[in-house]
Order: sequence, then structure tokens, then C-alpha cells
Amino acid sequence: MAAEPLLLTPQAARWWRIEQALRRNACLNFNALRHTVGGVSAATLKRDLQTMRTVLDAPIVYDTWGHGYRLVAEWPGLLVKVQEEASALQVS
Repeated sequence: MAAEPLLLTPQAARWWRIEQALRRNACLNFNALRHTVGGVSAATLKRDLQTMRTVLDAPIVYDTWGHGYRLVAEWPGLLVKVQEEASALQVS
């Protein structure tokens, strides 16, 4: 697993762990994903997944056949999204 980036907010650190877990595993059930993220509440994990989908454009879906979550397409990842936002905020 890649080292967790420094200076992330607790929420962004959870997003990083979710992303890395989904990249390593074809499909993870909800409880396994919760454990991987650090035992957060079910509500927190649901919010994180929703935010990753809507704000970060992460292609995370629930796979009914695999009974878990997975990435369905190539996604540049959380760090690329952060870099894009930082570049947009830089003053020339």
C-alpha cells in the first residue's frame, strides 16, 4: 500500500484509505471497507462514499453480484483532484 500523504484532513485521509483499498481489491463489502478505513461509523462511511462519488467524481459502485463496492473505471485519484484544485487557486 502506498504511504498515506501527510497533512490530510481526517476526512481526506479516510478517502485516501478507501481509494487505496478499492484499488487493491476487486470488490469489498461494506464491513470490510469500514474496517479498512479504521472502524468509522456506518453513517460516516456512507457519507464518505457519497462525497467521493459526487465531489471527487470517483467511479465507485455497489456490485450486487460481488456484494461490495468497487471502482468501475480508471480514476486519477484523490491526489490528482487535490493538485487540480490547488492549481486553480494559485494566484498568478
